[in-house]
Amino acid sequence: MTFIHTKASRVLLAHRHVSMNVTGWTANHSLNMSQVTSLLDEGHRYIPGLLDGQITLNGLLDTSAESLYELMREVRETPDGMVTTLLPAGLAAGRPAFITEANSSGFTIDATVTDAVSMTVEGQPQEGVDWGVCLHPHTTVTGSGEGPSVDDGAESTTGGVATLHVTAATGAAPDLDVVIQDSEDELVWVDLVEFERATGPTHQYVRFDGPIERYVRATWALEGEDTTATFAVAVARR
Repeated sequence: MTFIHTKASRVLLAHRHVSMNVTGWTANHSLNMSQVTSLLDEGHRYIPGLLDGQITLNGLLDTSAESLYELMREVRETPDGMVTTLLPAGLAAGRPAFITEANSSGFTIDATVTDAVSMTVEGQPQEGVDWGVCLHPHTTVTGSGEGPSVDDGAESTTGGVATLHVTAATGAAPDLDVVIQDSEDELVWVDLVEFERATGPTHQYVRFDGPIERYVRATWALEGEDTTATFAVAVARR
C-alpha cells in the first residue's frame, strides 16, 4: 500500500500556485440520481442525471501581492474564474489531478485571539470535478520540449477537459504554445488539445469531445529572446 501525506499535495488556482497559503482542501464530485421506481419494482430504481460538485480551500490570511487572498479579490466576481487543479500526490507527471472550472460561492474569514487569521474559499464547479492526471508539473522551462508519456490504462470515447496554468513568463516577447497529444502506441502522436498562445501569466480550461487514446503527454513551444515560462498542465477523461 502507498499512502500520501497531505503535505505533498499542491493547489493551482487561475494563474497562481497558491499552495503556500493553503492548509487543506476538499473536492467533491457527485452525479445526481433521478428516481424511476414504479409500482411493479421490488426496490428503488434510479437513472443518472446531472454532474455536480464542490471545492473548498482552507488557508491562512496573507495580504501580499501573490497571495490566495489577493487572487480571490481578483477572480471572485469573474464568471468561472476559479479554474482549479488540485494535486493530492504532488506535482509530477502521471500523478492524480482533480480539475474544475468553478464560480466563487463563498469566502469566510475566521479570527480568534489565540490563532493566526484563517480563511475558507468555496467554489461551485460547472459540471462537477473531473478526475485526471498531471501531464506537466509546475516547473520552469527555457525552451521547447515535451513531457513524458502517461499511461491512462485504456482508450476512452467521451471526450474530456484540460487545464493550463501559466504562472510566469519572462524575457523579450515570450510566446508559449502548449498542446496535449495522445497516442495508441507511444510511437505516433496526434494533437488532442491546443491551448491558446500564452504571453504572460494566464489560465485556461478546455472541454473537448471525441476519443482519447491510451497514452497522453504535453508538448510545448517557447519562443522569444531569453525567455522562460512556468506552467502546469492536466487532463481528465469523461
